[in-house]
Amino acid sequence: MPFQYSAYAQCVIKSTIVKVNSSTPIDQTHCKVNFDFIFTLERNSGNKYIYIHAWMAGQYPNNFCRTTDPLTKAPMASDLLNSVVNIGIHNEPHAQHHIPYLLDSYLPDPTVPLTITDITNPNALERFVYPTGDSAMFTIKGVETIVPLACSSVISLNVDFWSSQADNGSVLHCYTCNTGITIDPRVSGIINCSSPTSINRTFNLQINTLAPTPISGNYSVYLDNMTSLGVLGTFGPEDVLIFSNPYATTISGGINGFFANNVGYPPYNATKPDADKNLWVLVQTNGYTNQALGFLANNCAPLPIQLRSFEIKKVNQAVVLNWETLMELNCKGFDVQRKLGNESFSTIGFIPAIAMEGTGYDYQFTDENLKAGAVAFYRLKLVDKDNGVAYSEIKSVRNGASKMLISINPNPGNGYVNVQLASDAGTYNAVLFDYTGKVVKNFGFMQKEVFSINNMKPGMYVLKIYFKDSGEQIAERIIVQ
Repeated sequence: MPFQYSAYAQCVIKSTIVKVNSSTPIDQTHCKVNFDFIFTLERNSGNKYIYIHAWMAGQYPNNFCRTTDPLTKAPMASDLLNSVVNIGIHNEPHAQHHIPYLLDSYLPDPTVPLTITDITNPNALERFVYPTGDSAMFTIKGVETIVPLACSSVISLNVDFWSSQADNGSVLHCYTCNTGITIDPRVSGIINCSSPTSINRTFNLQINTLAPTPISGNYSVYLDNMTSLGVLGTFGPEDVLIFSNPYATTISGGINGFFANNVGYPPYNATKPDADKNLWVLVQTNGYTNQALGFLANNCAPLPIQLRSFEIKKVNQAVVLNWETLMELNCKGFDVQRKLGNESFSTIGFIPAIAMEGTGYDYQFTDENLKAGAVAFYRLKLVDKDNGVAYSEIKSVRNGASKMLISINPNPGNGYVNVQLASDAGTYNAVLFDYTGKVVKNFGFMQKEVFSINNMKPGMYVLKIYFKDSGEQIAERIIVQ
């Protein structure tokens, strides 16, 4: 278990994730491993410099946690013998300071070589500060090291984290030591495309382990959304959970793995823009302290019609729909579809395509027949000249109906809360996160007006509700005392 020495400021690592990019045999007893490393650090005033050191499990020196003569200053070359990872981050934790970056030298002792990372990549280091301000998630891409173990073995590391506020990074302000990291399992897969002109995505998934016996746990799938810096391909709290399922590997033909083929993830796999997004797969394995991550690139051909925007607004007793296409190729037009309550979608109008081939256009449609007190859902059915179709995201408008809100009581509470939704909420998925972004419980799709959550430990949580019909999302904070 990770250990914090009480004589220093609190320096707590809340979660760790490993994404294995490659492993290449150097010889029969050495393996070159390339991986991305993600960790969440509790922020404090002593995090100007952050350092990470890792050893093979059998060679861990226990510098910080030893009961006699523990290190009170930054470790030097003699303290870092046999280390296989040494990484430094220049991190300014306050909003008015510049973004963090990876160091190219170890300030306390320049004779210590730092581990190779993808330092030439401007996105090699990503930091997300949680809205609560008390912790941040760091992603380090392209960590490459050679370990004294065959590539066919499970690689287990013991990791020390420490940080300093001193200008030269030599004064120890806090540390966490002996965090176990297992570079296993490997997560891979593909997104399947039904055809070039329609959306109906599924995915194939492989979870392979180098462990000699089967492993099991749970995997969760997320949509790859853009970070606050406008970057795709970085896993973080902005990514939306869309699917979760248990897994267990089996050994067959010398491969210890889990395989799932043609897994759908409605409604996201049939609705733009979600159906065109990449997927992340986060794997929790029983017995491992860290989680494993995999990336499924969406290489499906884009639809001939691409929407730049789709918005609706209520004007008196009518609803006005406005949408703009980014590009139209072979486009026939747009069915405007509406549904009320639990009804099915039906077409209430057709707008023919106007744009020239390869260009975009602005469109508008007015629905004059919205019933008083109704909750109406709208979408566009995009039709091409070959009768290929796709659907826009779903928008909703409320005409005097109850607003889509959730009520949580008691809050703060003692580990048990009731959650109440509007009677017209329809089908929704509820997911409870701790404030590091880790999924605590996924309730799946439900149609209840009231449900309960219990057995929560003291701390802060975020409950996210994803409404299937309208595409709306609501997040509420829960505090357990």
